[in-house]
Amino acid sequence: MGYNKADLEKKALKILNDNPYIFIIQDVVALMPNCRATFYKYGLDKTDSIKEAIEGNKVKAKSKLKNHWINNPNPTTDIALYKLASTNEETEKLTSQKVSADIQGKIIIDFTTDD
Repeated sequence: MGYNKADLEKKALKILNDNPYIFIIQDVVALMPNCRATFYKYGLDKTDSIKEAIEGNKVKAKSKLKNHWINNPNPTTDIALYKLASTNEETEKLTSQKVSADIQGKIIIDFTTDD
């Protein structure tokens, strides 16, 4: 079956509009009527309109979650969804821990085995 890039782009944008919790291109591809190879062959993953729609979904979801957290005393279950929608910097801030150690003396690591 022959596909038209403009028609496929419209279908992808409709999928993103109908599914506000799609944050990655692979989810769009999975819901398209064409195969994955066709999606990438037409460069739909690189189109500004699709990128902007995905980014819009992320921003809306994060805003909704932030509003939800204000009224919800236990937002733990929402953190996973927020991480999916967040930027790398935001994810790093959510997951990073400061680890420090004060070691005195010598550390020996022996990778030999007693076979």
